[in-house]
Order: sequence, then C-alpha cells, then structure tokens
Amino acid sequence: MYCPKCGKEIADNSVKYCSRCGASLREDRTRKKIYPFILITVICLAALGIVIWQFTVVREKPFSDLSAAESRTENRQEESSGAELETGSDDAGPESASGPSLTATPAPESSSAPAVTDQPQGRDDSASDPAETVQPQSSSDSAGPLSAEEIEKEIQEIRDIYYEIQYHPDQLAAEDAGAGLIRYRDAAGNIVKISAPKGAYTEPPLNEYSAEYYYAENAGTGAMTPRFVFVFGNGEEYRIYLTEDFRCVRYIGPDGAAVDYPEPEDSLELVTEMAEFCYRAQTELHLAAGSSPALSEQEVYDRLTAHYSQGTEDADGSELAVMEGSSNGTVYQTSVRCGMPGNPSASQMLYEVQVNMETGEVTQTRVLTDNKVTTFNIR
Repeated sequence: MYCPKCGKEIADNSVKYCSRCGASLREDRTRKKIYPFILITVICLAALGIVIWQFTVVREKPFSDLSAAESRTENRQEESSGAELETGSDDAGPESASGPSLTATPAPESSSAPAVTDQPQGRDDSASDPAETVQPQSSSDSAGPLSAEEIEKEIQEIRDIYYEIQYHPDQLAAEDAGAGLIRYRDAAGNIVKISAPKGAYTEPPLNEYSAEYYYAENAGTGAMTPRFVFVFGNGEEYRIYLTEDFRCVRYIGPDGAAVDYPEPEDSLELVTEMAEFCYRAQTELHLAAGSSPALSEQEVYDRLTAHYSQGTEDADGSELAVMEGSSNGTVYQTSVRCGMPGNPSASQMLYEVQVNMETGEVTQTRVLTDNKVTTFNIR
C-alpha cells in the first residue's frame, strides 16, 4: 500500500497514518472498498435502463413497420441465397475437370454440371467453396457507370457463354497448341476455349498456376474476344469477368469475395495480380491465327511500368523506375533504375531490359551485380 498524499510505501496494512507525512490511511482503504460497489451499481442501473427502453420502443413500434422490416430482411436473405457460389474440384488430370461453377441462382443444373471429359487439366484439390460477397467498386474514368441490374446482365451473359461451352463438349473440336495448351473450336471453327495447364508458361507466377480462357464473338467487331478467365493453383482460385472491350466488370479472388466495377476497369493490374493471364488469353488467340499485332512503344512502356511497380526479387516496386526507351521496330530497349543506398537523391541502373514487341517476351539482365537473366511476358 502507498500513502495517497506523499506516495510512501506502507508495508503494514494495519497502520492508520503515514509515517512520513502523517496523512490518514484509513480513508484511502475505505474508498478502495466502496468504489467497486459504486461502479457495479452504476453498470447495473445502465443495463436496466437500456432493457426498459428497448422493450418500450418495440411495444410502441407499429405492426406495419415491423412487417416492412421483416420483408426487407427476407429480401436480403433471398438475394444472399441467389449469390454466386463458386466451387472447386480436384486437380485430377486430363479426364476429370468440369470447370469453375458460375451459378447465379439455385437451379437444377448448378448442383451437377456435366464433366468436360476432354479437358486436359483439373483444379487443385485444396480449393474451397466460398460464397461470393459482392462489394461494389468504382473507377474514376467512365462517365456512365453501370447499374447493379446492368452488371448482373453482363455477368449472366458471361455465364451463358461459359455454360454453352462446358455443357456441350461433344460439339467442340480439341487441338494441341503446344506446351500442353489445348484449343477448343466450335462448329464454325472459332476458338471458344483454351486450356493452359500448370507449367505451360515458364515465367513466374504463371508457371505456378493453370488457366482456362473462354471466348465469345464481339457483337460490334465480329472478332472473338476473352470474356472469362479462370486461374487456379496452390489452393487458390481467381475469376476475372471481362466485357466485350476487355475490361473487368467483376473479380473474385482466393477469398471468394466478388468485387464489381460499375465503371469496368481497363487497368487489369489494378484489379488482380493475375492480370498477366488475361493478356495471355488475348495472345493465344493471335498466336492461333498466326499473327500477333506488335505492341506500340507506349504500350510496352506502360506494361513494363505496371510489371515493375509490383516489385522484383531485388527491390520493392516503390524503389524501381522504368526509363523511357527506344525501339528499332521490333525490339524495345530500356533500363530500370533503383535507389542508391546512402544517397537518396541518386539512382543506379539495376536492369537492362529488351522487349520483343511482337510476342511481348521480355529479357531482363541484372547488370548491377551478377548479370542474371530473367524472362517474362507482358502480353
């Protein structure tokens, strides 16, 4: 115990007065005993008041208001039950995969989708079955944001494309595209699906995942365009829903939560770290057609900037700066600089970078230390 006046430590609790200043210690002990009872009494009275208030408000609330509240609750429950339930399946090999589920509302076919027997790659058996929790997300560039109904119409259109492909595998012709990739063509010869198994791409992180690309004809141009990209591996699943003009309208990450874009996002790197797969979905179509339109210098620079902003094994993205480069028509050359320790106002060259503008293949050389060469693709 301590004296409340001078702070001297009192070893004997039976002492009534402080030996240093003479202050009474009895009053302090009395207060210590009384305060807990006062505090408990106040808490009990407050709790009782809240209970009485709630009981009074509920009894006075009109029956029609309660009914309206219950109706709103039921509507929310119905909407929740209609949310998409994305399910995973086993990574069982060439004979087993049936593709990702895109069920919007409970329907007979959603519980047992027919298997696509000629699909070369399944899903990871560690994938979960998360229900979507839609979180609206907006972008700042578009003048006319989509309403919730318009977004759902767009998503339903993508589901219809997916189901048409998945439920009629006997109407598709499969062809080997090399490196384990399989193209699926419809009766008109159009590529409607491409399957890329794990290992089809060599650069990280693409080499750690499998992917499926789904295509449909653009009503305006007549060209086939990617509409749905499904990426899976390492116990994770990613779903990217794309508009006809290659912008993301809905994204579902490994947590199963759906993020909608009322103003569809064209900077896919801002949406997901799996944006590279979306670009591959486009590239694979061009490769199948035997031609791949070359990237412009600005496109190369923008994609390099987006790539290095995510950081590398050597530095954080905030420390890297892509220099403006030049090209000879087919090869774009530039450098990437990083900060110099001990001198925040200076920078030094970390990488020399060459880009094949036709294929998007990037060769990065770490010139600062050991000239290690790394390749990746920005298509």
